[in-house]
Amino acid sequence: MLMSKNLQGNYTCSATNVLSRRQRKVTTELLVYWPPPSAPQCSAGLSPESANLELTCNWDGGYPDPTFLWTEEPGGVVVGNSKLQTLSPSQLSEGKKFKCVGSHILGPESGASCVVQISSPLLASRPMKTCLVGGDVTLTCQVEGANPPARIQWLRNLTQPETAIQPSSRYVITQQGQSSSLTIHNCSQDQDGGFYFCRAENPVGVRAADIWLSVKEPLNVGGIVGTVVSLLLLGLAIVSGLMLYYSPAFCWKAGSTLRGQDMGDVMVLVDSEEEEEEEENKGALAEVVGQETRETEEELPKEIGKHGHIHRVTALVNGNLDRMGNGLQEFQGKLPFLLYLQICVVSLPGRCL
Repeated sequence: MLMSKNLQGNYTCSATNVLSRRQRKVTTELLVYWPPPSAPQCSAGLSPESANLELTCNWDGGYPDPTFLWTEEPGGVVVGNSKLQTLSPSQLSEGKKFKCVGSHILGPESGASCVVQISSPLLASRPMKTCLVGGDVTLTCQVEGANPPARIQWLRNLTQPETAIQPSSRYVITQQGQSSSLTIHNCSQDQDGGFYFCRAENPVGVRAADIWLSVKEPLNVGGIVGTVVSLLLLGLAIVSGLMLYYSPAFCWKAGSTLRGQDMGDVMVLVDSEEEEEEEENKGALAEVVGQETRETEEELPKEIGKHGHIHRVTALVNGNLDRMGNGLQEFQGKLPFLLYLQICVVSLPGRCL
C-alpha cells in the first residue's frame, strides 16, 4: 500500500518447523518503477580521442533507465539509439539540429524530448596591439556561438607550417571558458613583432582571427616635454612681437602702468614748419622745458598747407593736464623722466603720411 521508491529491495520470508527445528527461507526482490523527475537535457561535446562530435542526452533520476532515440531535424532521420551518440564530421553542417526522444515505462506515451543545434565558432578580438621594447603585452581572443565548444590555439605566421605556440616563461597562455589570452613578456622587435593568429576549431568548422603586434621603442618623455615648452615659448615670443608691431598704443599703456603713471599723462606736439628750425628743436631738453605753455599752445597745431611739405614736430611726454595751467616750469624737477621726441610728418594735399 502507498508504494514509494524507498520500498524497493529484497524481501525474505523465513519458515521454521517447531518439531524438527528445520528452517527454510525464500527471498523475493521488489522493483519499484518511477519516472525521471525532470525533462531530458541535450548537449554536444568533443570526442577526447578524435575530432568527432558527441551528442549526450541526460534523463536521469528514474527507474528503470529510459531508452533513447536520436534523429536529425528536420526530416526525422535516425542517427542513433543510445544515451551517448558519436557522429563524424561528414555528418555535420552549420546550424544542423539533432533531437533526442527519451521513453520510459511509466510514460509519457509520446516520450520526452530535447533538441541540440550545432554551430561553428565566431571570434572577437582586437586587430592591433602595441608593446614597448622590454615590456609585456596580452592578446585576447573571445569565442562566441560555438556548439560544441571549440579548441583554441595561438599560432604565428600561417605561411609557415602551422605550429601552435607552446606555453613557456615568455609566452603564458590562459583560458577561461571560451576566452583565451596570450601574454608575452619582455617584448622584442626581432622576435615578437608581426601577426598572431587565434584559431578556434570544433567538428562543425574552423575560424581564425589575426592580430598585428607592433613593438616600439619607449618614448623619450623628457625630450617631448622640452620640445613642447620650447614651442610654447616661441609662440609667446611671436605673439608678443606682433602686438608690439601692430598695437603700439597697448605697449604705451603697459609701459605707463609699469612706471606707475596715471592716465592723465599727455603728449604735447610742437609743429615747426621751417627747415631752419631743425637745429633749434634739437637743442637741450632743459631749454624746451623752459618755454611757456602759452607759446607751446600757439604752435599746436599749425595748419597744413595745400601743397605737400615736411613738418618737424617736437613732443614732450610725461606731462600732466592739471599742471599745464601753471606752465612747464614745474616739470624742470622731473627732467630725468621727460622724453624728447622729434617726429617728421609728411603731408600731401588731401592726405597725411
